[in-house]
Amino acid sequence: MEPRSRGDDKEKQVVDFMLQDMEKLGHQMLSMLHSLKRSNSHRSALSVCSYKARELCCATSRLHRVISSNSKELAMDQQQEGEEEKLFNKFPADEDYEHEFARLVAEEEEDPQEEDPRDSARKFDELAKEEAEEQAGLDTSSMEYLNKRMEAEQTDFAYVRTSWENSWASKDGRCGDYSDTTALSPMYFTHYTPGVIPSPAAVTATTLQVYSIKIKILKDLKWPLRVYGVVAARDTVDRNCNILFHRSKSRCQQLTQQDCCLCLTGPSRAIVAMDPVDFEVALYAVEGVDKGTMLMGIDHRVEDGATFSLSDHRCVAEFNLEQLDRSLQATILGVRVTKGPWPFKYGCRIVCSWSPFASTDHKDEDVAAATYCRRLVLLDHCGKGVPRGSDNNKSYLDLSRKVVSVESKGTLRVGIEAYGKSRRWIARKDHIDFPVHHCQISMRECSLGEATVEVAVAWSLLVNEKADLLLDYAPMSGN
Repeated sequence: MEPRSRGDDKEKQVVDFMLQDMEKLGHQMLSMLHSLKRSNSHRSALSVCSYKARELCCATSRLHRVISSNSKELAMDQQQEGEEEKLFNKFPADEDYEHEFARLVAEEEEDPQEEDPRDSARKFDELAKEEAEEQAGLDTSSMEYLNKRMEAEQTDFAYVRTSWENSWASKDGRCGDYSDTTALSPMYFTHYTPGVIPSPAAVTATTLQVYSIKIKILKDLKWPLRVYGVVAARDTVDRNCNILFHRSKSRCQQLTQQDCCLCLTGPSRAIVAMDPVDFEVALYAVEGVDKGTMLMGIDHRVEDGATFSLSDHRCVAEFNLEQLDRSLQATILGVRVTKGPWPFKYGCRIVCSWSPFASTDHKDEDVAAATYCRRLVLLDHCGKGVPRGSDNNKSYLDLSRKVVSVESKGTLRVGIEAYGKSRRWIARKDHIDFPVHHCQISMRECSLGEATVEVAVAWSLLVNEKADLLLDYAPMSGN
């Protein structure tokens, strides 16, 4: 046999890499088939999770494309004696891969034209349509199966609770009860003197900024959707619930297809992400007068601070968040009208955003606005009846959210917008820029038409860990 050239070696390497890719895809398909088999083990299971079926379909399609596009290279490689054993010895001996590849090559030679991608897309759309029709025609037995799936998910959620109690709950109240909410104030170090913060627990650290949680329904649900329940985060500061959303059945929020974001009321303090953060979702939908059904009961661990989605058999919760490094927390203490008439007759929106630059670094307003990160909504009320309070002839806005994470240097911008009579356009707006501080309180004003609006912001460093606070009160040892 003549020695192989560099070109032949390169072709062999390409084929070898291709086979490794195929092997990986094959394992993925086997894993998916096993999962589907388990899902269909119930005698009345007429359907499976759609995302699992799509993943299997995509894996199969990709495997077919790999084989089709490289069939000629496989044929060339199979003509060389002895090379098959080197390439295929990693696969099980009881599988006749060589004959299968020869059959695929023969089919490719008989029909050398590749399938039009648009035809593949149409076929996939037809399959998706058929699946949707099947889901729409679920009978009683299928609903019983879904109810069993829901019970299994509730069991998994209960297991998470048991694991937490075994790990962190203690008789001396180290972390308290599983359902306890975090008791740490977002203004724990606000009262300290600037430049003099002796506490070892006061730090700047990585935090997670949650902008929104969007709900998307998958099947057997219709808009509008009345939702209640709890969404919370747990970090390693105290491992207690940091509530993001909490509504009882009597105060459920109505979601529509156009407005499907939960009205967040938290976090009550910054979510510290020096270690992985656990997000817990327990949401229910109101059905009828007294009946409620579980939408989602999931625990999810976040390690990279990227936007993620939690999928259940009935709906999807999409978490839109961002990771901020070397950050601290700002609490919007109050937004009040100090002079002039009430400017929010038809509703208002209060938003805030952070920029790494000082407010004086850019003279051009458009350039300055482009340096700010995504806007976090503190209050958005369209129409009459804006939630507010009053004191000494001054009216305060009752904000839905108050705690914001900002990096240790830069500018926090608080935007104030008043809706017009049509309730969907902004009649007047202005903003206030606050240089970031590590402690104390900042107060500034802006004009909104004939009214003067004042905003107060409290600054504080983060608590690294609740146990570190004990060092502040440790007794001094005498000589």
